[in-house]
Amino acid sequence: MWSIVRCPGCKKCRGIRNKVGKCSYCGFVGDDVEVVGKAVDSSQLQREVALANMPAELRDELRKKMRPEMIVEEEADAGLFLAPLRLAADEKGVVSHEKLAIELQRKGIPISIEDLLEEAVHQGLLLRASQDRYVLLD
Repeated sequence: MWSIVRCPGCKKCRGIRNKVGKCSYCGFVGDDVEVVGKAVDSSQLQREVALANMPAELRDELRKKMRPEMIVEEEADAGLFLAPLRLAADEKGVVSHEKLAIELQRKGIPISIEDLLEEAVHQGLLLRASQDRYVLLD
């Protein structure tokens, strides 16, 4: 999962995964950035960052012309993640990469395992037990 943030220095948006870091446009360093959206993959991130950096009048006009599948939801739904996580969990609630990959493929959910795990930990659905094992907290 990616976050789309606006730099307080130059007002440009960019995508981040974990740490804010230095702005790639103006070099601003600091944590006081505004989160303006989320993206589940790099193609969605590219579209949303481009739209966020566009003037509002053009952004609204472009959104009207976009195909419905190109429009991005503002917030990720935890319910979307919960079903494959529950199915991937063993009797002790442990979720492995391998089992989760199988469940995502079965459900036809086009998200990387790492992105889903990162978002599930962020939303409090999982606790990281080791490098590739997680515990379901539901």
